[in-house]
Amino acid sequence: MRQPLGIRSKQTRDAKKLSEQLSDGRLESIHIPSEEEELIRLSTQLRQTIVSDRKRVTCRIKAKLFQFGYNDLVSDTKANETWIKKISSHPDFPTALKRELDYWCKQWLQLTEDNKEQNKEIARQSRKHDHCSQQEAIYKSAPGLGNISGKALSRELGDLQRFSR
Repeated sequence: MRQPLGIRSKQTRDAKKLSEQLSDGRLESIHIPSEEEELIRLSTQLRQTIVSDRKRVTCRIKAKLFQFGYNDLVSDTKANETWIKKISSHPDFPTALKRELDYWCKQWLQLTEDNKEQNKEIARQSRKHDHCSQQEAIYKSAPGLGNISGKALSRELGDLQRFSR
């Protein structure tokens, strides 16, 4: 859906005004990340993409099983390697369905391996950069934030000191 012309012109004008103020240094509270910060963020962003893709593949597997009436194989439990291997080794699927499910199961297993590798890369990155591990400790101290969330927030938000103004 397109926006009316008046709204678009206001957005363009506002964007131009903001960019001028930013380039003049008049917007002090806006933090522009450095190239190093952007590179550090890439690892958690890639991990998020992998997790989203794996979830999408899980939904496709379940949809195919529902489509052909294999409701007993689709449980309310989360997808895991045991469930994927059970589907891969199921003997009663028609050939075409078996071929497609095997494809999606291989994709799921590959994405799981990629996720494990990305987790290792994020951990290496934390050990390499002291500021990352310090920020992660601060974020993980908040109730409800675990290891992965703490790492992602530390990379996306950075140092909390800049919010104290």
